[in-house]
Amino acid sequence: VEKAQRMRDSAVAESLLLLASLIGTIVGPVLDLPASVTNWQFGTTGDLTLAGWWNVLVCLTLFHFLLLRWLWRLVIWAFFLWRVSRLSLRLFPAHADYAGGIGFLGLEQATLKMIVFAMACMLSASFAQRMLFYEGVQHAALFAVAVLYVILSLALVFGPLLTFSRSLFAVKYNQMHAYSLMTSEYNRHFAGKWIEGQAYERAAILGTEDIQTLASLDTTLEIIRRMHPFPFTLRQILSLAIVAVAPMLPLVLLEIPVRMLLEMLFKALF
Repeated sequence: VEKAQRMRDSAVAESLLLLASLIGTIVGPVLDLPASVTNWQFGTTGDLTLAGWWNVLVCLTLFHFLLLRWLWRLVIWAFFLWRVSRLSLRLFPAHADYAGGIGFLGLEQATLKMIVFAMACMLSASFAQRMLFYEGVQHAALFAVAVLYVILSLALVFGPLLTFSRSLFAVKYNQMHAYSLMTSEYNRHFAGKWIEGQAYERAAILGTEDIQTLASLDTTLEIIRRMHPFPFTLRQILSLAIVAVAPMLPLVLLEIPVRMLLEMLFKALF
């Protein structure tokens, strides 16, 4: 924990990130618009205006710095999770989160979807700009970039949690065997007492602890059987994928008008 905190609070690391942001802003493209389009960043001579210089040196640099800073912290967090996963963890296979008691990690990672959404909005705006001001843009290439962004988002958010898969799988396999033997043994004794031994009576069998224990064992065994090999759920994956894709859906309207979409829907239904 202390090492991760030192890496997070390192002034040297943040200085290098700021330097990389500034260099990337200066070296990279200043404007992603055709020269014929009038805008506030360039004057009539084609040189940057004061507002343009402010945008390049301050706004874009700050944006790139914050982006790299988030990526750096994700790297630190992934390193920390990897170190934790190497410890001798005491996982509970019968835990109700179906993840040995560490299902909360998936919930914590899912909170990063707001960053994924913000970056998807920026990416969608860039795509819309290309589609509006440039001719001959290959929409298939933009679609491929969008799919790649979704895949990378899922990998960055949930990928670090895969380091726990080995421990979860081992616990599930070992405890499934142990609980199955215990449940079978209990069922044998239960049948010997209440079925074969004819020990039950109408008044005695109601509310007996033997039946409650038998039901609890069956429930526990079912929880272990449904235990996930990773500390996140399919719902969390789908939620993040939807958040990453949602800002890009309006781009469809730039290619296909709303009226045409409604006509296609009407024809498909009727």
